[in-house]
Amino acid sequence: MSIATPLRPAPASTTTQTLPPIGLADLNSIASLQARVDTKYLVDAETVEDLPSLLPPGSRILQIGDLQRFAYHSVYFDTPRLGCYQAAATERRKRFKVRTRAYLDSEQAFLEVKVRGSRGITEKARIPHDFDRLDQLDKKDIQFVESVLRRAQIDHTVARTLSPSIATGFQRSTYVSPGYFCPTRTTVDTALYWEQLREDGYGEPHAMIFRPTVGIIQTKSRFVSNSVNHILWDQGIRPQPISKYCTGAALLDPRLPANRWHRSLQTLVTPSESK
Repeated sequence: MSIATPLRPAPASTTTQTLPPIGLADLNSIASLQARVDTKYLVDAETVEDLPSLLPPGSRILQIGDLQRFAYHSVYFDTPRLGCYQAAATERRKRFKVRTRAYLDSEQAFLEVKVRGSRGITEKARIPHDFDRLDQLDKKDIQFVESVLRRAQIDHTVARTLSPSIATGFQRSTYVSPGYFCPTRTTVDTALYWEQLREDGYGEPHAMIFRPTVGIIQTKSRFVSNSVNHILWDQGIRPQPISKYCTGAALLDPRLPANRWHRSLQTLVTPSESK
């Protein structure tokens, strides 16, 4: 598989961020939040640009070296009948996603399993993965996925049926903000693209969709009632269901059931694609 070449992130020296920086180790010590409530917003480029000025006092931006924005590329895996997609589309109480994620600036990669429990809490587990084989899962990878699913009381045998479904990429800035009860970690993703990997998908394999004029804001905290969400709500910005995997899959294959992401798809589908 050839990984699509993403737009490269601009170095920190060319950004207009005014927030003080924070290193990765300090950010993780404050707000690792492997178990958290995620709230997502699909916004335009102007809102993305204004976000740093809206964040609560004491907020900081992740900086590694001279970079404050980082390039990601992920490959999502699913069953032959798209069980992961269907579980999300029907809002099944217990569901999971499996992906490999590459951090292109550092050339590191991980295999990640995200499990959503019955109380709406998302938990993520991950192990290192080979940067050069993002679309492949070996025996050790499958065993890891099985162990995570088994702990979550989800049928672990489906791990053996997983294959690449779609790839997606974006550029990300990450912020951490204080709160009354716990900190909030906020990510802002821009320069979004998706690539079809399924051989039986709509259109040609490796067909791609780019959306450079929109962004996804995601807050991650132990509580939905956190400082950043309240600021966004006060600005009239409302959360909406959006999943990079599921929304991208529906964009690439309009045959898939996608009522849950109708609002997001209305924003992401261009006039030429809606004809």
